[in-house]
Amino acid sequence: MSTASLREELYLQKRNQVIQEIRLHGSYEIGLKEWKSKVHYGLRYCIEGFFSRFKRIFGFSCKNKTEKNRENELKIKCNILNYFNSIGVAKFRLAT
Repeated sequence: MSTASLREELYLQKRNQVIQEIRLHGSYEIGLKEWKSKVHYGLRYCIEGFFSRFKRIFGFSCKNKTEKNRENELKIKCNILNYFNSIGVAKFRLAT
């Protein structure tokens, strides 16, 4: 995106604003870092990672039918996932 050009299409106006904001800084790397900090891009990355892990472990759908029971099911699953995180992540080692 360091060589990105501005476009005339109306639906690309937000993209053009981001490119101009990044270009305001001295270099592309600094501008991109500042923009990511401003829009909390890292937080989005963490949230997407959480849901990816959640769905990989528990599946995509809920088992319960009522809204209250679904809420309880999701709370239990989140507590289980938090417990997994408190134990720690498995470390990979090559067998020698």
